[in-house]
Amino acid sequence: CHFAKGELEKAKECYTEAFAVDPTLLQSKINRAACHLAMENAVFCIEDCDAVLGCLSYERNRKKLHHDMDNADGASILAAVLSPKPRTRRTWIVTLLCRRAAAKKFLRDSPGALDDLLDAESFIRSSDDIDKHMLAKDIAVLKEELRIA
Repeated sequence: CHFAKGELEKAKECYTEAFAVDPTLLQSKINRAACHLAMENAVFCIEDCDAVLGCLSYERNRKKLHHDMDNADGASILAAVLSPKPRTRRTWIVTLLCRRAAAKKFLRDSPGALDDLLDAESFIRSSDDIDKHMLAKDIAVLKEELRIA
């Protein structure tokens, strides 16, 4: 894997190509966001996170919005073909929110980063394989930085 070897530009290109070939591979866009973050391209990281979160949000509500599918944009159509298992979906959302929080912190948007981390925390279930203690620590650091109790 290029990412593990630190070949971030190559990894980013591979993830971009994979998504271009099959837009239902949201994991490739999730991984590309990690590349952007590692390369300190925070704005692009946020864009990828927002795009995937938008797809996942639409997917969650697609039954309510099914009648809009004929007039849906590409992201909505894409989301309609996706049905990640609830645990996978939660993991993706938490990962994306934490990644986006890191990008916002890099851009000196600590309030936005804190909002994302608090949202991420609200998605975690006790059975999830997510480091809840690290998330709590990151939240505490941001709260201290912003002087919030």
